[in-house]
Amino acid sequence: MAALAGKSWISSARFKKKLAENKIFKEIKRVYGRRHGRPLSASRQNAFEEIYPLVEIPLELLTEQGNLDPFSLFTPLTRSSLRSNHPLPHGEREEAATAAEGEGEKTILEIGFGNGERLAEAMRREPGANYIGAEPFLNGMTAFLKNISTFPSLEGGDQGEGVESTESTEKSNTPSLTLPLKGEGEMYIPPNIRALMDDALLIVRSLTDESVDEIYILNPDPWHKSRHHKRRIVRAETLPDYHRILKPGGKLIMTTDVVPLADWMQTETEIFGEFDWTAETPADWQNPPKNWIPTRYETKKAKGASKMTYLVYQKKGLPKAA
Repeated sequence: MAALAGKSWISSARFKKKLAENKIFKEIKRVYGRRHGRPLSASRQNAFEEIYPLVEIPLELLTEQGNLDPFSLFTPLTRSSLRSNHPLPHGEREEAATAAEGEGEKTILEIGFGNGERLAEAMRREPGANYIGAEPFLNGMTAFLKNISTFPSLEGGDQGEGVESTESTEKSNTPSLTLPLKGEGEMYIPPNIRALMDDALLIVRSLTDESVDEIYILNPDPWHKSRHHKRRIVRAETLPDYHRILKPGGKLIMTTDVVPLADWMQTETEIFGEFDWTAETPADWQNPPKNWIPTRYETKKAKGASKMTYLVYQKKGLPKAA
């Protein structure tokens, strides 16, 4: 046990070193609060060291200039391209798009996914979509990476211990990555996920206009103190960014169990004025939407989570014709 704990602390030390080497963090503090908690288990450490480099969005692509097409992050989905951690060269994009035959046209972004259980389940239910997730905390990211390593292979292998089946029978035609993981045998990494253990706004401000179908912001930090409200992920300064990257008719989905934060998000979004609130009755925001995937926080009903608020907004404008 002592050896394992020591090894885990080494992983945390590597994480701290990575932050220290991050030029963006040297220029401006983007994430507030602690970035890691308890020591990592051996399996989580392996997931971070072996899987995260394969799904990480390279920081050099996050220019915050609105020029990153999310499609380019997911092609070609081969071992060599994933290991090189670079997207498809621009000149080859059209050829790849034809070969993909429409696979992964839907792009879903989740900001601050915690342990990622909701995001992982969404990937199981709708494997044809592309997913981008941002979570700045090491323990949450490693829990998510370990979760997706239990996904079934293209050949239809076992889903892995503890993985529940879903009602969806949809199958993805995109091959997964087979990866030999230290001490764990082979892991099958879904090709339709990209992640960033950093500030989500780096992604948001880098993506091209009207390129995302849905944005999930679930149980964000409420930052209760008035002087910290400027840190809230939903505020007057960030709503234009979310609006810009959403497609016409795209959805902005927000939840919280903190009443003052629910009022804040609803008020800020209404003042911004470019989203339509889909709620027609109080039941629409007091109860989860149809086919909702609950987070672990909701399931545990911790700290008042039994009184969740569900805010679903839609970007004004009709979706573009296919």
